[in-house]
Amino acid sequence: MMMDSNHREHARTDVSEDAEPATKHGLGRRRISDEQRQEILNELFFEGEERMPYVKHFYSLLTISALIASIGLYRNSPAVVIGAMLLSPLMTPILAFAAGLIMGWPVRSGRLAIRLFFATSFVFALAYLLPLVFRMPKNIVLPAELLARTNPKMGELLIALSAGIAAALMLLRRETLAILPGVAISVALIPPLCVSGHLTYVKEYALAWEAFVLYATNLVAIILTAGTVLLLTGFKPRVKDLKLNLRIAAGMTMITFFVALVAVPLSMRTFSDIRDLHDRQVAISVIDDWIGENSVEIVDVEVEDNLLQVFLLINLPVESLYERRVSAFRAHLSPDMTVDALKQRLIAVLDKEVDITFKGSFAFWQSTCQVPADCYF
Repeated sequence: MMMDSNHREHARTDVSEDAEPATKHGLGRRRISDEQRQEILNELFFEGEERMPYVKHFYSLLTISALIASIGLYRNSPAVVIGAMLLSPLMTPILAFAAGLIMGWPVRSGRLAIRLFFATSFVFALAYLLPLVFRMPKNIVLPAELLARTNPKMGELLIALSAGIAAALMLLRRETLAILPGVAISVALIPPLCVSGHLTYVKEYALAWEAFVLYATNLVAIILTAGTVLLLTGFKPRVKDLKLNLRIAAGMTMITFFVALVAVPLSMRTFSDIRDLHDRQVAISVIDDWIGENSVEIVDVEVEDNLLQVFLLINLPVESLYERRVSAFRAHLSPDMTVDALKQRLIAVLDKEVDITFKGSFAFWQSTCQVPADCYF
């Protein structure tokens, strides 16, 4: 997206005309010079004769990155997925979009938005068509690498916001180029988009949407914080132009709105998880009190919305394994340990539906026992 000679000359005129000399800004550091600004813009915007070579290179890397990510996701290989992140060329148009907003260039920003839309659609279609071409079964067990990108929360948003700051600083300071691999890995643009395409193929539409939300979250968060850093470091020319300032304010307001739009459901999900974690700790405390000195162990406690699932293991001593007499159980399992008593305690404390499942040494998991001894065999 580099500008041709006319565009570049026009940009220099816009930058320098009526501009104030470089001074210290609010952060106590000197504003970047017009030459530095122009150099950065030349690295982000490819126009004129340079546009087609860049587009070909961009889509070549995008195809390779999407293919590698897809293979890594299906093979459940984090290392391969990380390799795809490093090859992804999406960061350039994203940073260019942020720079376009700060420069007050709505036309160029619009072109970049269209380019990002087509790039997004291209990767999604490629991820959908890849399993279709190879006729992969739709009833496969979804790999962990796929599922890991279907539950975005506030943590993912904070990571993307931080990555946007790092990417902008890398753009402004050449000595920070060493952080480029870390930024590419942390932001993870290609993998969630590929996950969305794969899950659409297997008709897991709800999960596919969640993966796409993760991609959209990363996209808008990077634009917001990268644009903010560029603004604070004096990337915007210091010209007295009210319309320019209004365009910049409108662009940043729009991006802030989109970030807030994705932040609301992510916040709700995060707070819900925190509440579930608290309820889980309370449930474990109640169960431990109910178990006391008896030979029962907590295997797992799961909290999901209004359902509490408890999995307990009856762990009698070895000598009791060969005795099926009631007296053998009474020595290790109190007759007062009734399932109903535990349920009532948990319901009273958490006000949730409770499902308790036991497993003994010679039995499968059972949830119909009245006392633990009934589930031992």
